[in-house]
Formats: sequence, structure tokens, C-alpha cells
Amino acid sequence: MGRSYYMLVASLPHLPHFLKAERLPINPQKLRKRRTMLDPGDDADIERALNLLQWRRHPLTRTDREIDGQFREAMEKTRNLVLRDFIDYLMAERSVMAGLRRKVKGDGSPSAGELCGVGDWDRVIRSRWESEDFGLGHLFPWIPRARQLLAEGDPLELEKLLMDEAWRRLSRIAEARPFAFDALFAYAFKWDILARWLSRNSDQSALAFTTLVQEVIDEQQPQYA
Repeated sequence: MGRSYYMLVASLPHLPHFLKAERLPINPQKLRKRRTMLDPGDDADIERALNLLQWRRHPLTRTDREIDGQFREAMEKTRNLVLRDFIDYLMAERSVMAGLRRKVKGDGSPSAGELCGVGDWDRVIRSRWESEDFGLGHLFPWIPRARQLLAEGDPLELEKLLMDEAWRRLSRIAEARPFAFDALFAYAFKWDILARWLSRNSDQSALAFTTLVQEVIDEQQPQYA
């Protein structure tokens, strides 16, 4: 059983669903200050996991090989099993989306020197290429809808779909252990989702947000010798 964080959880403002929020209930500086109340190892686990997801904001600044290495390091160093499972879910999502992009664009299966997934998900996607959902529909029922939105070229609805899936998963995690570390890492990830969604109305405008999402959808998988 992990340590209790009752006082810290109780001090955090409620996060409304990202589609209903007009502003961040707590700014990044105050959230960072609250996180100093965490055990240093727990805080390091959260920071490592959040850093892994920076590819969402800057999708073209890191290669798949770099993300794969960072993912493996996070899985090795993260002590909390629930957080490890959530990291694995997000990387599975990335891997599935990479495969779906190839299918929608008609690129065919990845070559031997190409990554089409992170960690073991590369092998899963590659070995089940002929299946429309890579044989993962029972784990990720959102795959058919995601493929439809890719085909329709609707990046905003696709991002909403993926964000909502992650949000609901995080809510279940927090509800299972509301005053433990699980609830706190769930809060940090939900805050990140909310901040990313609200950023579409920032100085770069909604158009810039949509362009960023389109970059994620259109990014080419790099070739490796």
C-alpha cells in the first residue's frame, strides 16, 4: 500500500472535464509548488512520465527511436505499477495511431528497419498488420472511430476522442484510490490534458492548435538503415 496523500489531494481544486472548462483551475506554478509535498521519488516518476509525453506538443522534434528509448527508461525506473500501466497505455495509443496512419495513407506494412510502435507494441502492430484493428479492438474500442476520423481528415475530433479516452481512464484510476499516489498522478495527467486543450485558444489561436494536431496525424515514420 502506498503512502497516503490525503492533505495534498484535498488541497487541489477540482478539474472540470476539458470540454467544459474555460480556464485552468490551478496555474502551473501553483501546481508545481503543491508537488513539492510529494515524496521525491513519486514526484520524479510523475515528471519522467510527463516528459515522455512532450512529443504530443512537439511531434517532430524527436525520432521514434528516441521516444522508444525514453519509454523503456520510464518503464524501468517507474516504481508505481498503475502509473506504469498508464504510460504503457499512452504508448500503445501512439503505436496504434502510427499504424492507422500508414493504413489510411496506403503506405503498407513497415519495413524491417522501420519502427511502427514503441516498445513491444512495435512487434504487436507489425505481426497483426492484416487486421483492421491490429487485433486490439477488445483493448482499445476507440480504434474504428479513430480510423474513421483519420480517413475523414478531422484532426480536432480525433484529438478530442483520444483525450476523452485518456481522461476517463484517469478518472477510474483516481476513483479507485482517491487519496494515494495514483490519484495524484492522475490529476497531473488530467491537468496536462486540460492545459493542452485550452491552449487551442492561446496566442497561437485555434488554427495553430489544429495545425499541431495535423502534424501529429501526418508525421512520417523515419526510415532507418
